[in-house]
Amino acid sequence: MTLSDSFFRKVGRTLGFVSDPGPAAADQRLKRNLPPCMGRRDAALDRIRVSEDIFARPAAERHAEYRRLAALAASAIADTRAILRMLSSPDTRRREGRLETILRIEQEMIDALLSTAQVQVLLAERRPEGCSSDTDSGVSRCESMILNEFREILVAVRPQIDRYRGYTDKSFSPVNLERYRKACDRSGKFFDAPDWPEGQ
Repeated sequence: MTLSDSFFRKVGRTLGFVSDPGPAAADQRLKRNLPPCMGRRDAALDRIRVSEDIFARPAAERHAEYRRLAALAASAIADTRAILRMLSSPDTRRREGRLETILRIEQEMIDALLSTAQVQVLLAERRPEGCSSDTDSGVSRCESMILNEFREILVAVRPQIDRYRGYTDKSFSPVNLERYRKACDRSGKFFDAPDWPEGQ
């Protein structure tokens, strides 16, 4: 499954996620923050994935994993927006704009997964009057369908994200590349902490 850049541009404009990037008067002081900001964003991107055994877990544990994914997506979106403010190259701004569109689509899907898992948590605690086991089964099927689509999106966009990562390696100076990699490593450890995002 491959998704073209034009698809993301059209979806982004239709849903109001992104606008066409205009010319940026990127401040040099802001640009100094680009490598660490991009490193933090890419560390979050690398962690937006779903455990293979997700459906072997209780609804409450699935809900907790979706909350973590939602926090990662929110962090990556915030950093991508900050990166856009630092850039002056139209091509790079378009590339980052497409990435923001991808992240916003993923965020919408994660929000839907959160909602379905939350319903199942409530049903497991106490079944409201009028709710049958068919209701629970229907919600579970809905979660499964959304999750399958989410996984397909992750697989489809990974080559594009990896290509962007390659551009980063080529465009940064050795000093800035080192700053980027340190931020990526440090942020990855932060995101992997057992109490994140609760303890952030």
